[in-house]
Amino acid sequence: MAEESAQLKRPGSIARAIAPALLLIATLSGCVPPDLGKKPAEPKTPVPATRPVPAPAPAPAPVPEPAPPVSPPPAPPPAPVRVIPPVSAASQTLLNESRSHAAAGRYPQAAASIERAIRIEPRQPVLWLELGNIRLKEGNLAQAESLGRKALSLSAGDAELSARAQQLITAAKNR
Repeated sequence: MAEESAQLKRPGSIARAIAPALLLIATLSGCVPPDLGKKPAEPKTPVPATRPVPAPAPAPAPVPEPAPPVSPPPAPPPAPVRVIPPVSAASQTLLNESRSHAAAGRYPQAAASIERAIRIEPRQPVLWLELGNIRLKEGNLAQAESLGRKALSLSAGDAELSARAQQLITAAKNR
């Protein structure tokens, strides 16, 4: 080490010792970017040279579809048609006998003949209707109305018999 310090004291020797160091510093300084230590700037995105695109117009509000037309509720199924069997031969004979007594004004005998026919066929509305008409002619309005209601209940499904029973009920109420 003593030799090195002796060499540094000679003239021109310092320049020789410093020259390689300066050369190294100069070379390396050319490699260092000028903004060393600064935050790197964010890369700039290029701006296209086109006109700005207008924002899309808001979509129109959806138009609700019209509701399907409301149809009236379906009609109730028709009442079951009840076929009223024809009056039996025995009851038909008693019915004819009763009608001839009523035509002659013999209402008690007419009623007795129909009552016998009702005992044979208690579910025959024609017989109840006939007895109701006899009671109406006798002036027994409460019983005529009651017999009309019985005929109406048994004549369900037969429009003609139901209408005749309804007429009997109305006539008994209105007298």
